[in-house]
Amino acid sequence: MEVACELDPAAAFALNSNAKPQHIFWNASELRPDGQSFCYVHGNKCKIPNIEFDLYCGGFSCKSNSRQNPSRSAVDPCETKHWDSFLHCHQFVHRFRPACVLLENVCGIKLPRQAGKESVLSVVMEKLQTIEGYTWAHFELDSACLPDVRPRVYFFGSRLGQGSLSRIESNVQILKNFCSKQPWHHVQGFFLPYPDRSPFFIKSEGDIAMTELEKDEARAAYAVALAKARKKAATRVKGPLSENEILPSARESSHFPSCSPWMKAQLDIYAAVTQKLLNETGPEIVSPHPLADVSQSANRGPVCLEGFLPTLCTSSRIWSFADSVHRELLPEELMAAHGLSNYNFSGLTTLQAHSLIGNSMSATTLCVALIPLLLELGHLAAKRNIP
Repeated sequence: MEVACELDPAAAFALNSNAKPQHIFWNASELRPDGQSFCYVHGNKCKIPNIEFDLYCGGFSCKSNSRQNPSRSAVDPCETKHWDSFLHCHQFVHRFRPACVLLENVCGIKLPRQAGKESVLSVVMEKLQTIEGYTWAHFELDSACLPDVRPRVYFFGSRLGQGSLSRIESNVQILKNFCSKQPWHHVQGFFLPYPDRSPFFIKSEGDIAMTELEKDEARAAYAVALAKARKKAATRVKGPLSENEILPSARESSHFPSCSPWMKAQLDIYAAVTQKLLNETGPEIVSPHPLADVSQSANRGPVCLEGFLPTLCTSSRIWSFADSVHRELLPEELMAAHGLSNYNFSGLTTLQAHSLIGNSMSATTLCVALIPLLLELGHLAAKRNIP
């Protein structure tokens, strides 16, 4: 029996469309053996199965741990509301006592809670070790082979007795080493052959009909947004632009004329940043494909040049500046770059799709983490060499 739990209705809808577990309960804090909780699958309260689960997988909130969070160093992640999601994971393991446990979070969890304090990771490990009968380990796993740079910290727990965790750790290390030796895939290999057939595709049509006044207002709004973006881009660590940088007459925003004045300014400034980085790098790039997260402020937004993706957040909008592309990457392409091709986005808005992508994990790290656990539980047949 597969049972899931998800607070976000859109994510629960997508989970049911793609995985079809028997139950998708709403609130993890409500889950108790023989209790009841609302179930998205049945649209009503359902009895929570009082069974011995083989495996519990949970990803607790990364918002306060993420390096992408501007207030990461100012606020102790263990004292925010987001910390409750870890406590709910801890509570579930304590109440249901699954045979094995897999928890996940971002690598920012290794940072100190605040200056002079221990890391969040050490607090998590200390708390997990209070659950009687379990042994615990953690690994940082890379999204090897795939173009999305998405390393994660995974926590492994087992109550299957002496030697269980050692076997899991050994197999994780074997798979981790194997994946690190595989060739990396270029992002363009995940592009749709016919992107205009995607329900998320936005046609690059001309400006919508506007009065002369509206055109003046749009030009003014663009000029203000461009000035602000230019000022921020001058403070970038990588690829800073001079405040006197002359932008080309053929602007990147011409490929998306119907977007907002703010987005037009973002595209034009990031195009200039990208070109500067390409000029500085020169012929060292073997297979260039410049991409940028144009949703981010121009002073800190990531730019990638060699076919890799910037770290994806729930708000990320990835624009390709490559010749013959010049468009935003579609949700289907971004999810495929996670290693999850043919994902069913039916019924989701663009915002909901991007939220799912920003909260998703790389298939590489999932495989490296899950295969040793499934072997330990007897759900996979052991081979002489795992890979």
